Amino acid sequence: MPEAQFDTKKLGLQISVLRSEKQMSQEELAEMCGVSRNTVASWESGQKEPKLSSVILLAMAFGCSVQDFLKGLLPEEVSPAEDEGSRLCAEARSRLSNQEYLAFIKHMKATLEYTCGIKAS
Repeated sequence: MPEAQFDTKKLGLQISVLRSEKQMSQEELAEMCGVSRNTVASWESGQKEPKLSSVILLAMAFGCSVQDFLKGLLPEEVSPAEDEGSRLCAEARSRLSNQEYLAFIKHMKATLEYTCGIKAS
C-alpha cells in the first residue's frame, strides 16, 4: 500500500476553513486535540503535518468522518473507510453545545489513548 502524502498547505487550509465554519478559536480546537494553540497554527499554515492520532481528533472535533475530513487530500485508493465511530461523533457534534462537545472530545481522546496507546500531538 502506498504511503499517504499530504499537501500540508491544502490540509492547513482545510483545518482553517472547518474551524472557522464551526466558529472555533485555535485555542478551542487545540484543547479538543490535546495540543497547543501554536501547533494548530502550524497545521493551518502548512508548516507542520498532524499525526494520525491528531487527524482522528480533528475529524471528531469538526463532527465529520476522517474520510470526509481528508476528502480531496488523499489518493482514492488510500482513503479511509467510513466507520460507526465517525458517524456517532458527527451526531454528537450536531446535538451538543461547544462546551459539551469539548468534554465529549476529551473523554473520547482519553479512551482512544487508553485503548490504543495513542498520544495526540
